[in-house]
Amino acid sequence: MNDLRHINGLILAGGHSRRMGFDKSGIHYHGHAQVAHLQAMLRNFSDQVYVSVGRHTGPDQGLIVDHYPFETPLNGIASAFLHDSSKAWMAVAVDMPLMSEQAISYLLQHRDNKKLATCFFDSEGRHPDPMCALWETGAHAPMLAYIEKGGMSPREFLMNHDVHLLHTPDPAVLTNINTPAELEQYRKRYS
Repeated sequence: MNDLRHINGLILAGGHSRRMGFDKSGIHYHGHAQVAHLQAMLRNFSDQVYVSVGRHTGPDQGLIVDHYPFETPLNGIASAFLHDSSKAWMAVAVDMPLMSEQAISYLLQHRDNKKLATCFFDSEGRHPDPMCALWETGAHAPMLAYIEKGGMSPREFLMNHDVHLLHTPDPAVLTNINTPAELEQYRKRYS
């Protein structure tokens, strides 16, 4: 198992939730707010867990405010490295209600810390999914160079750099809930 002192947890919750119409981090999928659920889950793998929030949010303990003037999850990941570049970052998006400890454990067990990141293929098995990924310390400098050239997409970053890609044992864990219709469909299926 990986040494927890060398991994920080990061919950990507910096979006405006425009498609949903309200803050997705507060949705109750498991009896309490999703952000709290993910914090508890990530504490099993990391001694420090942070929540990445947008520039529209004020600073608070345990929060990492987006540093850059663009609104994608890459901002949260890059801002996390500005906060602490000495540790790898296990990042999980707040809108993934089926994310499991088993999936994170699988990703960490198959980690390749010589690569810039270890992540799953997306649910279609074609592209890297940056919304559940372990970003190694070596990703920081190339990420900053990518941002300086105008890059903003974490998926594009992963597609164009040396990363370790895994097929998830359960593709359902990568399900994102972004709209009221998707939330309703999720609740009908899993409630």
